[in-house]
Amino acid sequence: MRVIEGWVTGPDRYVEVAANVAWLFSGVADEADGWAAVADQYLQRDARVGAPDRRGQLYLVSQSRTFFA
Repeated sequence: MRVIEGWVTGPDRYVEVAANVAWLFSGVADEADGWAAVADQYLQRDARVGAPDRRGQLYLVSQSRTFFA
């Protein structure tokens, strides 16, 4: 999440990189039937080791056609 926030808010912004990552990830998630199909075990909601950072999930699927439908 720190890397993505740096791309978007840092002094040398690379918003298009972060936006492209979100667009690509959202497309893969849509084709694979959602977040649970593409996120590893540590990013799933029921992860046993700490709570996953939901901001990262929301950003990565922000371009999804189905996640927010």
